[in-house]
Amino acid sequence: MRRTTGLLPLCLALWLAAPALARDLVELPAGRVYSVKVDADARTLWIALAPPAGGTLEGLDIGEKPIDVGLGDWHDNALREAFTATLSESAPGQHPGISLTVELAKLPQPGTYDVQLSLRQGQEQQYLKLQVLVPEARLRAQATPLMERVIGLFNRHQDTPGLFTLSETSGRSRVTHLSIQPVTAATSGDTTLTGSLSFDTARGTPPVPVVIPPGGSADISYKVSGDFPVGTAKGTVELLSPQLQTPLTVTYEVRTRRTVLWVPLLLVLGLLTGYLLRTWLKYQVELNEKRVEAEALRLKLDEERRLRPDPLYLKSLEEVGAPLAQLRTLDVKGLSEQLPQVEQQFEAARAEFDRRQAETEARLTEAEQLLSIAWSLPPSTQETLGKAREALAASRKWLESHSVAAADQELESQLALLAQALREKLRTWRGAVDTQLARFDDAPLPLRQEDQKALSEQIEHLHDALRQIPLDAAQLDLRAVLSGAHDARTMLLNTEPQLRAQLLRILYGVRDVFDAGGVPLGGLEQELQEWSRPRNGTVEEQLAWLIDRSRPLERVLKQVTVAPLGSTPDDAARELIDHRRYVELAALVVKHRQEQEAVHRGSPILESFSGDDQQAPQRSVAIPLPTVPAIPPVTFPESPQGLLGAIPEALSRLLQRVRQPAAPVSPVVGHALAFKALLRAKAARTIIAGIGILAVGFFLFAEKFTGTAQDLAAVFVWGFTIDVSVDALVDVMSRGMKQT
Repeated sequence: MRRTTGLLPLCLALWLAAPALARDLVELPAGRVYSVKVDADARTLWIALAPPAGGTLEGLDIGEKPIDVGLGDWHDNALREAFTATLSESAPGQHPGISLTVELAKLPQPGTYDVQLSLRQGQEQQYLKLQVLVPEARLRAQATPLMERVIGLFNRHQDTPGLFTLSETSGRSRVTHLSIQPVTAATSGDTTLTGSLSFDTARGTPPVPVVIPPGGSADISYKVSGDFPVGTAKGTVELLSPQLQTPLTVTYEVRTRRTVLWVPLLLVLGLLTGYLLRTWLKYQVELNEKRVEAEALRLKLDEERRLRPDPLYLKSLEEVGAPLAQLRTLDVKGLSEQLPQVEQQFEAARAEFDRRQAETEARLTEAEQLLSIAWSLPPSTQETLGKAREALAASRKWLESHSVAAADQELESQLALLAQALREKLRTWRGAVDTQLARFDDAPLPLRQEDQKALSEQIEHLHDALRQIPLDAAQLDLRAVLSGAHDARTMLLNTEPQLRAQLLRILYGVRDVFDAGGVPLGGLEQELQEWSRPRNGTVEEQLAWLIDRSRPLERVLKQVTVAPLGSTPDDAARELIDHRRYVELAALVVKHRQEQEAVHRGSPILESFSGDDQQAPQRSVAIPLPTVPAIPPVTFPESPQGLLGAIPEALSRLLQRVRQPAAPVSPVVGHALAFKALLRAKAARTIIAGIGILAVGFFLFAEKFTGTAQDLAAVFVWGFTIDVSVDALVDVMSRGMKQT
């Protein structure tokens, strides 16, 4: 109760003093909101003060620094340092006001700042709240920044200086401390680049030492850094400043091109390429084409050596291939002249080889055909001919391997050996046959006279054929030997059957007559049995048997035909006996016996059983073997040595200046000088045409030349094609003028 009673006076005193504490010390006639124009680093605001009703401004005091400064919700002690307040009179004798100095450079950004000042008058105090509006600047770029970059011949680039023309449009704030930063990376097409745009300021200095006054404008230099390819690149940057509430977004463009010096350079390169293509490269192509032909011919010769290892042919190929080693030193004209000659020589060597091969093939085939008549030669030569056929098979293998000389040599050797072996074999056979035939001549056989005469003539021809076999010559001709032996033995083969047929005709004729007349055969029956036995052996053995057996046959025939006629035969029988007409004698015997035994019956008269004479076979005509002609030596013309460059260039110029008849030179030197003159004339024509092409090409490409790969290719191809086209046009005009 005592405590409560003591507090009541205190509460009453405070209640009575409250109106005095809440009273304003000053009033603000202009209000609490003030705007500052940002055109300097610091601006001073004048805030007029008025005393309240019943009050005074005497003894009024103000704190130098505000007790609080805020920007929205941002309250920072650093903001207080930008404001300074002092009391001062606007004019002598008038009411004081507050001079509020705003250091704009210390403000972080434009906006409305809440400034709270402290006023004191005696024991009274008032907190004065003010709003200071710092306006923002507004920038506008007059044009899109454009940077021109030129890349030189040696890849060094040169940038054209660029200027930003920036204008402040609000008229209430300046722009200072302008900086730049990229928003998006620069791009060229779909390619992102590393280059960027920046202000052209010295390193270590503020971003831009330029102040744009309110409502004014300024030119700020800029540059590009980093790599930009040839073409157009675009990027976006932001311009920042403490006076800008919102950064200014600017799109810039960088145009990079190569120096226009590339145009004449590429045109000259195209002209030179066209000139080289039309002259030197064309010549090189023709030269190497000829060299390729020469190398192809060398490969062909190597293949021929591998496929046809004939010594004579290989020697011919060596002579053909000798000039090929020197062809690489010749020019187009020399190669054009020499290659056809070498090819002709090769064709001649190949034709000669084919001829020799054909001749050897023909000789081998003929020899094989000659040996195919072995069946008609004496048996003693069969083994020799069999060995010869094996030897010819070896020659055939040599020939199939295209070794003609070896095949020919083997054939000659084997045929010579065969001829020598046949000499001994046929000489022995000829002697044996002559001996048998001599026995036939010494003792006539029991034949009719006309048969004996015909057979004697045939045997004489056989004697002649045997003597005509050329076995006594020093160098035997195999074909003649085989042909003669074939003819002789063929006649022998024809003679033996004829002799056998004639003897059998007589024997069987007598037998048939006796059988028909009923006369017993007597001793003839045993002879018939002997002749009826089969005989094996060679024709020579058969001939010897016939000659040996004809003697007993004649005795038997006389016994069975002459003896029954009596000791005194009449003249007709005597004539038949002298002419050995035994069949007719047998008929007389039958007739005589029939007359004796049966006079009342008539005896038939038997016809003679004589046969037609056979003509002797004609002799075969010997076909001479072909002889191999000697291979003529193949000579090749010497290849001229290239003398290009043998005469010094200075002498060549001197000879051109001095217009007098020059001494005669060799064709090779003349061709070289003419070729050089042709090259110089073409070069002069190219230079004259190139000057015009350069002027026109520079006029067409210089203005729009950027330097991209397409531009470089277009300039080069234009120069190249125009040069080739102009040269072709000149050639056509020249030919037309010549024809006219």
